[in-house]
Amino acid sequence: MNGLNLRVTIWHISNDADDVVAGAMLTGTPAYVDVPMRLEEQRVTQVVLEQGFEVPKLIDATTSTRVIIHERDEVEVTFPPEHRLFGQRLRVMAVQYDSLMGRIAHQELVLRKVNP
Repeated sequence: MNGLNLRVTIWHISNDADDVVAGAMLTGTPAYVDVPMRLEEQRVTQVVLEQGFEVPKLIDATTSTRVIIHERDEVEVTFPPEHRLFGQRLRVMAVQYDSLMGRIAHQELVLRKVNP
């Protein structure tokens, strides 16, 4: 697909384990490496800006349907190194599959920055 100008690692996140006080511990496993993707920030609306300083930045992403991505998975930008989101994790908020089938099908994601 043309326009997929980034490479990312997709992390599957699960909470299969508990810590010593029975709290959920999130763990991640890199499921796909070197996945082509395109990222584009969503415009912030005035309504969101009026909510205050803690405005979550949402990012639209497009990738191939050859990878299986779930809500709560994380996307880490791994190439190019000069990209402003390089090395940062973005949490998948929503996944929408294209109605097309075959080689040209794609999926669209809504991502949010993960707090450090």
